[in-house]
Amino acid sequence: MKIILPFFLIISFVSFGQATDNQLIDFFKKKENQLFVNTHGYYFMDVPNEKSYNNRLSGSLSNIDTSNIDFKNIDLKFDYDQYKYYLLSDLNVLMVLKSIKHLKEEIDSK
Repeated sequence: MKIILPFFLIISFVSFGQATDNQLIDFFKKKENQLFVNTHGYYFMDVPNEKSYNNRLSGSLSNIDTSNIDFKNIDLKFDYDQYKYYLLSDLNVLMVLKSIKHLKEEIDSK
């Protein structure tokens, strides 16, 4: 029994991860969703001076044309239910990627 329980937990975690990956893939299959993400899937914010943000960072980028975002040309990863934070080091701002769950809600409300 001691071996079966950890094995079951691992299988459950892997299955949940695969389901989440499939939700991301299904979302990005639609061209209109890709276009929506390029215009509404993110926002910028100043790097906070008072709060530590390093533990929330998913990565750092530079030389990004912020006037024409196309996620097919940027190595970023969206998450299904969590926002992601990337430091644009040359601009000293954070690019915040909205969760796919949030974006679906925005699309459905239109």
